[in-house]
Amino acid sequence: MARFFLQVGENVLDLFSSIVGAMTFARREEPIEIRYLVDAAAYHDVLRIECSKCDHQVAWEPYPLWWWFECKGWDQRLTAVPKRLYCKKCWQLVFRKFRPRPPYPVRADPDPCHLPMPLEREWKRVMSRYRR
Repeated sequence: MARFFLQVGENVLDLFSSIVGAMTFARREEPIEIRYLVDAAAYHDVLRIECSKCDHQVAWEPYPLWWWFECKGWDQRLTAVPKRLYCKKCWQLVFRKFRPRPPYPVRADPDPCHLPMPLEREWKRVMSRYRR
């Protein structure tokens, strides 16, 4: 594979690693503290949600979860998310709603989620705040 270099003044830039590094979301220079659903969506992190009773786990994409909370006007802090969710398996077995632990970001493939995705214009509006 050919590599291209660009000389700007005294600095020589490796264009291949600059482009690949910009396109790869998995590589971060430093860990980013994710406190809100929109942060997880902006940094492309899948959210792992675990039941506090039966340890049932799901991995959801943050985009539809963020959009659902945004449309409802609910608090989007990761510590407040469990107040709006409950374990489906526990509900089906014992008819009690057990709240999950606070979600945490992971690098994994998401499970299917039946929530609607955000509108493209809304997503671009929110992402424009992160580019500043």
